[in-house]
Amino acid sequence: MYTLSIKVKYCQLLLFSFENLVAEGGKSLFDHESACSCGANSVAEFDFWVSLSRWLKQRLQKAFLLTFPEGIHLEWGNAKSKTTMLFVTLAILIFLPALLSAQDFLLTGRIIDQASQKGVPNLTIQIVGYNQGRTDSEGIFRIAIPKKLEQVKIEIAGGWKITSHLGGNTPVPRSSSTMVEMLVQKLADENEALRAEIARLKRQNKLKANQVENLQAGVQDSLKIYRQRLVKQRLSAAAERDSLIKIVERLTLSFEEDYLLKNKREAYQNISTDLLTYLTRLKDLRDWLTHAEDVLLNPKSAEYFNRTLESYNQARDQLFVKQADYQDQLQKYWTDETRATDLQKICDLALKAIHDRHILTLNDTLLKSMRDFANGKKARLTAKKEIKQQAAETTGNLLLPIRDLEQQVNTFNTLLSKLK
Repeated sequence: MYTLSIKVKYCQLLLFSFENLVAEGGKSLFDHESACSCGANSVAEFDFWVSLSRWLKQRLQKAFLLTFPEGIHLEWGNAKSKTTMLFVTLAILIFLPALLSAQDFLLTGRIIDQASQKGVPNLTIQIVGYNQGRTDSEGIFRIAIPKKLEQVKIEIAGGWKITSHLGGNTPVPRSSSTMVEMLVQKLADENEALRAEIARLKRQNKLKANQVENLQAGVQDSLKIYRQRLVKQRLSAAAERDSLIKIVERLTLSFEEDYLLKNKREAYQNISTDLLTYLTRLKDLRDWLTHAEDVLLNPKSAEYFNRTLESYNQARDQLFVKQADYQDQLQKYWTDETRATDLQKICDLALKAIHDRHILTLNDTLLKSMRDFANGKKARLTAKKEIKQQAAETTGNLLLPIRDLEQQVNTFNTLLSKLK
């Protein structure tokens, strides 16, 4: 008498579902008949069992896409009766139809990198609730799923995000020969996220170079501490990556806001100081004009005049040179666009309406009379009379513009002082 002897491992594989088959290691039920040891009484009996083995093997391959490595095989041996052989054979024939009918649609797809438009190899593809597989060198996968499913949800491990199908929900094609193509995008880790943030800050050019370097170093130091904390939480790789990316974004924003506030405060101090300095030097020059004729009588008065005029010129030159830079800072650090417009009005009033029209013309009037006296071209009394008349005229012309400028500067500085 001969029987079919199958180990407990094989019984489990037969009686469990396909998922359990895969979970058990993905091994086959039957090896090639050469792995069998035969002690059959007749060639016909042996051929029957070999044929059954081949048939079951082919059906399982077709249904489950299984391969048959060595390690699991049929064993032929003597038995006391045919009871065991018949029981196992009957069990196979009963359970096999259910196993084969459960999963016999082959879902074929290809995973394509959105950036390179090339297939992504060696990705783990999970059909949620069913099976999983891996992509080949061309990014192609083939996974068996139950019949008549209209839609499946696909998840991809390894830090990739599906971009072409909403949430990975994929309609199942009618034919296994129809390939589902899915675009994916590589998810950034915390280091790539930080590099992207640094690149953004450099493009925006709101922070100074040393501030960007300090920001990057500060975030990197903080990440070391957060990584240690997350390890203790035993999160999944995806959850840990997402948490670290959020930490990078939060830390970058915090450092950025601090630096922006510092730069904004510095810009306010520089702009307001230069405006007030110009206004002060302009008033000093205006006040000196009432005593301009004293230059002809007293050398100390001439020295004082030279210092006053030099201080005014320095303040005017500073405002003229810096106005474009100040406009740029206002646009960077203040969201209200009217601040830049207000500054432009102040600069136009100070540099054009006041300086060009009233101060610069003194070179051809008041200062010319002084030079003519110094060169002996005019008498003292004549030069003194001209200087006094020209000074009074200029002082009168400056009265309203200076008042208007002072009002605009004070209002502007008050608005600019609201840093937050």
